[in-house]
Amino acid sequence: MNRGRISQTAACALLLSATAGASAAPTDYGFTLIADTGAIFQGFAPSVPLNNSETAAFFGRLRSGGVGIFTGDGGSIRTIADTTDPVLNFGFGGISINNAGTVAFPAGVKGGGVGVFAGAGGPIVTIARSDGGLFGAVGEPVSINASGTVAFLAATSHGEQFLFAGNGGPVTTLYGTGPASPFYTFGAPAINDQGTVAFLGGIQNSGFGIFTGTGGATATTIADERGNLIRLTSRPDINNAGTVAFDAEFKTGGQGIFTGNGGPLATIADTTGPFAAFPGETPVINNRGEVFFLATLDSGGVGIFIGPDPVADRIIATGDALLGSIVTDLPTNGARLGRNDAGEVAFVASLQDGREVVVRASPAAPIPEPSTLALVGVGLLSVLGRACKPGRPRRAYRAMLRGSMPGQ
Repeated sequence: MNRGRISQTAACALLLSATAGASAAPTDYGFTLIADTGAIFQGFAPSVPLNNSETAAFFGRLRSGGVGIFTGDGGSIRTIADTTDPVLNFGFGGISINNAGTVAFPAGVKGGGVGVFAGAGGPIVTIARSDGGLFGAVGEPVSINASGTVAFLAATSHGEQFLFAGNGGPVTTLYGTGPASPFYTFGAPAINDQGTVAFLGGIQNSGFGIFTGTGGATATTIADERGNLIRLTSRPDINNAGTVAFDAEFKTGGQGIFTGNGGPLATIADTTGPFAAFPGETPVINNRGEVFFLATLDSGGVGIFIGPDPVADRIIATGDALLGSIVTDLPTNGARLGRNDAGEVAFVASLQDGREVVVRASPAAPIPEPSTLALVGVGLLSVLGRACKPGRPRRAYRAMLRGSMPGQ
């Protein structure tokens, strides 16, 4: 038997199945370990922002005591700041990273007060501090864009709230509460590279809404509670095109994930199908318009998804193999996924072997679209054509395999 050839029947079956217009298979992901519990760390905050250089920022609880803010890309780990700092005290969350690797974070000040700071492993830059008299408390999380501008929520001792933006110089007031403002409360903002912030705002006598703007007297309404939505997320995300991703509950029951830019909303996923709920501070959106979110399933367990199909759009879920072990939990309480423009996502997971890990998931090379396969099939059919017809002489098929056809 010549093992260098396949049978005519098998060749024709393979060709016909390849050109039948089947849908593309789910995207496969590779996983890179950023950090794990062991000699250095004993735990991580569940929010892991990620930039386009594949660098993730994370809060780590140290075995030696205290906590710190760190970055890593799968190689060495860099310390941004920790509790050995002579000035700063740290909480355990609320950080953001830009593509230059600068991490913005809120922190307490030793001796009293709070502030917003930024660093990339060298000197820490002060964005704003409460001892400057501007505010008395800082909300978490903060958000940093490509130019290093940090957007954050802060409150005065009198209960007034403001959305500020700054990069180390004078701080700009974007929106505030008070008698002359339509807003009476805010959620933490997200900022894009154009300086547009997306935020949750409470409107006097009208419930809550998701808004975007650059400050001043105007803001664009993305969604509000006057329609079918009843509860809006306190942490929307925004990309450079101005598209905002957020989650909300329906007045009729259930929950959904949506995107919008001031016009009709698009539904990314909802709980009318296999998803039970969307926990954590989800969703997040990248500049390709891809939306990533955490979801619990009607069948049990929790996963990270990029669309409404829990199989085809699954990135990772409890019960899946990961880093030589099995995922037992994906923390959801306060969790915020990291995302970048390569379609990568960063997250924290608990494993069966007892480790807690910070991981980056990267999509494999794109699978050819059905139309591409069809074009290949057309080319092959022009060669195989009559060889696959019933009754076609086998000598034609054999000649084709040799690289020539009878009569040539």
